[in-house]
Amino acid sequence: MSFTKALCMGVALYLSSISIYAETTSAYIEQCTNLTDTERFHCYKKLAEKGDADAQSNLAGMYYEGIGVKQDYNQALILAQKAAEQGNAAAQYNLSVMYYEGKNIKQDYNQGFFWLQKSANQGYAQALFNLAVMYYEGKGVKQDYNQALIWFQKSAEQGNVEAQNNLAVIYAEGRGVKQDYSKTFFWVQKAAEQGYAPAQYSLALMYTQGIGIKQNFRQADYWLRKSAEQGYPEAQKLIQKIYK
Repeated sequence: MSFTKALCMGVALYLSSISIYAETTSAYIEQCTNLTDTERFHCYKKLAEKGDADAQSNLAGMYYEGIGVKQDYNQALILAQKAAEQGNAAAQYNLSVMYYEGKNIKQDYNQGFFWLQKSANQGYAQALFNLAVMYYEGKGVKQDYNQALIWFQKSAEQGNVEAQNNLAVIYAEGRGVKQDYSKTFFWVQKAAEQGYAPAQYSLALMYTQGIGIKQNFRQADYWLRKSAEQGYPEAQKLIQKIYK
């Protein structure tokens, strides 16, 4: 198997992971910790009614997921919109997810992209990755591999393993950028060291074939086993083939 075929491009949106807790919390929010879900809901509700953006964002998440209250996508949308318009990055991200998913709202990639970009510009971790995916796939915005690279880079620098893996793929394939296996190795290694099984497998192949790094069978064996131990199918198949 060739190395480029082995690399996995993890361009998948985090659409199922709408966050119900803002990254930055106001002093008021602290009073809502260490409570039951129902108690926390009512605590957030009181603060949200006073205009606290963090509380509005958190309350939107609770309505969206049905935590401490009956699930209500409409209320989630209203509250996320209010918090997003106040500049709350988590709410902007969550609002973008709502538009992308189209739950109780007309699916709108343009609005999804609009709010996602606002959140990403504030450095919100999940938004950085999703914005890169939007540019890569051309959803809600014209496809632009250069912009995808920029936002994957920002996400990767925050430690996102999928973004690190995707950067490796982009450099390996030379998509929108000059092919550079040394940079591929750099990002594959970053993701592998964080325990990302597909990257561990790719790193094993790079050491085996001497791509982007000096050939080293001991390192190849080490990373192949690491990947296989996590149940990664391709790594397990290769180990069985080698050691049968």
